[in-house]
Formats: sequence, structure tokens, C-alpha cells
Amino acid sequence: MSKVLSATVRRSITITILAALALAALPSTPAADSRVHLATTPAAAGGWLNQFNMWRASTGLPNVTEVPLWSSGDYSHALYMVKNNLVTHYETVGTPYYTSAGDTAAQNSNIYVSSSTATTDEQAIDWWMQAPFHAMGMMDPRLTQTGFG
Repeated sequence: MSKVLSATVRRSITITILAALALAALPSTPAADSRVHLATTPAAAGGWLNQFNMWRASTGLPNVTEVPLWSSGDYSHALYMVKNNLVTHYETVGTPYYTSAGDTAAQNSNIYVSSSTATTDEQAIDWWMQAPFHAMGMMDPRLTQTGFG
């Protein structure tokens, strides 16, 4: 299997992550990377970000912007979960596909899992908005930046 998942394979499980905390809240000393490194392709700002900002605008909140570095970490953690058949808010050093960026993203994210290849990124945003404890962070008026992968 290719080291980088195709969009079809990636969406077959559709694990998406929304990094919803400000950079200042991220741990300052992440664990060391394992020897496994992959080239990642984060989701480009688009439908998911428009959907997220539509929800925020509906309550008078300002738009958020994507931080590509966070989206890259989100994608790395999604890959970690898919490859290791896990759903977690952390990564374990030494486990295949571990990255410190993925671990940081995991600890600061919402996670959505679907086994349907028809699930869209926008549906993940809508699902989180229907889950009160996920929606609270997403609708925090102090939130200005986010990631998705």
C-alpha cells in the first residue's frame, strides 16, 4: 500500500480532525518523532472552512482562518489512526506513523470517524455542530484560527 493514502482510501474511513485551540495553548515540548515519516497533503481551505464559517456567521461570530501547519498535523494524526486502526486523542511514541505534530493535533482536536466513502468534510462540520461539547469550542468567540485534516 502506498505510503500516502489516496483521497478515495482516505475518505473510506473519513477521519477528520478540527484543531480548535489557539497556538498558545499547544504543548511547548512535544515528544520526539519516531523514524516513520510520510509526506502529507492537508485539506486545502475550502468546503469545510466555508461550512464552519457559515455556522459561526449564523450567530454573529467572525470567520476563522486555516493554519496550514495545524492541518498538516491533523492529517498526520488521521493517517496514524487509519494505519493503526485506532480512534484516539493522542499518539504513542514508537507506534508506526507517530509524529509529534500528529500527537499535538490529536490532543487539541475534535475527531470524526465515518466508514462511508460518501461522507463529506462539510458533514463532519455539521456533525460536530450537533454535538454540544464539540460545538462549544468551535463557536468560542476567541477562536480565530483552525486546522482540518
